[in-house]
Amino acid sequence: MPQGIIVTGIQAIDRKLRRLEPKVQKKVLRQSMRSGLKLVQEEMKVQVPVDSGLTQKNIKVRALKRRKHGVIGMEVRVASAPGLIKKGAGDRPFFYPAGIEYGDSEHQPNPFGRRSYSAKGDAARDKTMTDMRSGVEREARSG
Repeated sequence: MPQGIIVTGIQAIDRKLRRLEPKVQKKVLRQSMRSGLKLVQEEMKVQVPVDSGLTQKNIKVRALKRRKHGVIGMEVRVASAPGLIKKGAGDRPFFYPAGIEYGDSEHQPNPFGRRSYSAKGDAARDKTMTDMRSGVEREARSG
């Protein structure tokens, strides 16, 4: 039996995942999480205020850096781009989307990211779990 610790909260999926090779486990999880977070990404693109469209264009689903062996993570975030770094007070650079999300001394916060996660977080989790089940079944049949 392959080594690997998978925690999804659903024992049936966990048992089936453990029967797969660790490399295949990670593949199924990455694909499932990415498809679920695409829902949040689409909502974030709707929620973000649009001036030039640069912030909206740079909303991406990214894999997190590995912190511990076997830990997989994904996030939806605004990727850095040259036009998104603006000059603030005293010519200090700041990341414009963060200024929108959290506000500053002159502007009220417009938490488009938090609203998006609140609106689509449950749907994203459900889609991730559904895709995980189908991915495990697919890999179990093919493997």
